[in-house]
Amino acid sequence: MATATCTAFRGLVEDSGERVGQRVLSERVSFLAGLCQDLTRALIASRWDEASLDVLAAGVDCAGE
Repeated sequence: MATATCTAFRGLVEDSGERVGQRVLSERVSFLAGLCQDLTRALIASRWDEASLDVLAAGVDCAGE
């Protein structure tokens, strides 16, 4: 994985063409990043249980292969 830093100074609402400044853009990006974090946390929690880990450790899928 690699990352690159950048700063966004303004954005554009695609539907209306409204321009938004850095503060609004930052709020929206923060909201979406938090949403992604919450969804990822819930997905991992639902899959990383003892039964799922035992299936992975067995090396056999649901078709028996």
